[in-house]
Amino acid sequence: MITIIRNVHVYSPEDLGVQDVLIVGKQIHAVGGDFDLWAKLPETTEIDGTGKLLVPGFVDSHVHILGGGGAAGFGSRGPETSFSETVLAGTTTVVGVVGVDQEGRDLKTLYAKTKSLEFRGITAKMFTCGFDTEVTITGSIKSDIYLVDNVIGAKCCVSDRRGAQTTYEDLKKAMATTALGGLLSRKAGVLHIHMGDAPAGLTPVIDAQQETAVMIKNIVPTHINRNELLMEQGLTWTKNGGVVDFTPCIYPPDFKRATKTVQAVSEYLKAGVPIEQITISTDANGVHTIHGFERMARNPMDLMYKEFLEMIKGEGISMTDCLKCVSTNVARVLRLEEKGKVAPGMDADLMLLDPESLEIKMVMALGVKLVENGRLVSPPPLDV
Repeated sequence: MITIIRNVHVYSPEDLGVQDVLIVGKQIHAVGGDFDLWAKLPETTEIDGTGKLLVPGFVDSHVHILGGGGAAGFGSRGPETSFSETVLAGTTTVVGVVGVDQEGRDLKTLYAKTKSLEFRGITAKMFTCGFDTEVTITGSIKSDIYLVDNVIGAKCCVSDRRGAQTTYEDLKKAMATTALGGLLSRKAGVLHIHMGDAPAGLTPVIDAQQETAVMIKNIVPTHINRNELLMEQGLTWTKNGGVVDFTPCIYPPDFKRATKTVQAVSEYLKAGVPIEQITISTDANGVHTIHGFERMARNPMDLMYKEFLEMIKGEGISMTDCLKCVSTNVARVLRLEEKGKVAPGMDADLMLLDPESLEIKMVMALGVKLVENGRLVSPPPLDV
């Protein structure tokens, strides 16, 4: 299958101006050049990109694809993420996680869900563990990463009363075994750390990283915008070379001490933090019961897209920097080396946007058009 996107303004995420883009099979073959000979082949399809923007699809590193919630009892359990809501939001790569409920949500089932989403046409990976690092698939974090194809790292919980109260020694071991699993398997080996509200904040993570000498690129704390302490400690983390991850579902007034993600990004940029050290993930499908069962809220998949819009239109952050936060940087951190850029050799995970409204006009994943003008091109028989 060959596709040529003509006369489109490309953000790679860098601004490449108006180009033609050649896609062969699942990957981008070339950006710019004379593709007239390719156009004559009978299997070639052309897409007119005139007056539109072409950007990489979103990469979301924290999605409760099995459904979130459960911390307020069985009635607070949320549904699974569907394929349609994922791609309609412009997300072409997801990383599945489990949270506080590791009794009702099994890691083997999480693995099966990643395979289900990949069968339907997008890329889906996962972190092993959750709020309890003792819960794995094979018996250890290292083995999960080494032996299970879609496991690219691990998740743990620090400074949160709901966690399994991972000890400092356990935290150091999780850092070391996650990184080692990555080395052995040539995967990211990233420990994705849920940060809670407890007074210690990021201190145990900073201390454990320095004591173990695990490379800081292998550790990514998330929910850094949860409170002012984490925001301050996150600056120290970035000065040490680390990446911080912000979460758009965490904002006032429901989270009284939180900073909105768009403001957090702006504050960090003003403080001199390189954009390459900032990522955004949604915590999509997480369930909040802050206001009781009558007003339970499920974090939607389009949080990434909404944040992307607000960063550009509300905060005036450049298109290039925004795309780095929601795609390019995330792919680099997760060592998904063929994601996050519009460039030769990269997977054809792409979006066409209206240049004024930034409305999503088309979504393509692995060279296949999935969404056009707000509708699925070929809705799957089972939208799960």
